[in-house]
Amino acid sequence: TRGEPTDKVVQQALSRRPDVLASYAALKASEANERAAAAAFLPKVYLGAVAVANRGRVQAGSLPGAGLQSTASGVMLGVTVPIFDGQIRKNRQRQAASATRAAAAVHRQTKDAAIREILLASNSVRSALASYEAASELRRASIVTYNAAFEAYQNGLGTLTDVTAADSSLLDAREAQADAHAASLLAASSLAFMLGNMTSNSAPEEALR
Repeated sequence: TRGEPTDKVVQQALSRRPDVLASYAALKASEANERAAAAAFLPKVYLGAVAVANRGRVQAGSLPGAGLQSTASGVMLGVTVPIFDGQIRKNRQRQAASATRAAAAVHRQTKDAAIREILLASNSVRSALASYEAASELRRASIVTYNAAFEAYQNGLGTLTDVTAADSSLLDAREAQADAHAASLLAASSLAFMLGNMTSNSAPEEALR
């Protein structure tokens, strides 16, 4: 990661972040509750069907009986209209709308915080990589210095003190490189976590709104 994350990378990261997905789910739930509160103001229409059958038998003396049968059917259509309820439904609707606005604000704040975390983690990776490159360059220079000091000592042109000092500098450079390498790995892991690569692998695109 050498530059700032692209918009596509950030958007994909947001679609995997559990905190962003949770705030999005809360927003959707609030919107559904608001729609339900608004529906309480609408008239309700119902349609029903009725079917009735009546069977009987008439018997007169010794004469054969006569069967009687009648049927009836119909359709019922009705409408219910909300009546005055002391502003209870109106208050519920206002509360639901307020909850939706609050959930939307939380969702925006969560996304903004996630983007900041991603950018900070990306900067940390770049800084760690730069430190590692500098430490690696120092190690290479220390190796050259040590080899030169040791060769000079072998040829009688240098002292053992010079070799010891060069060896100590080389050891410090190697330790610095190892520390920088560990810091780079830690920064890369942190960035992967902030990008959501260590959590969920899929999410609805609507969560990026």
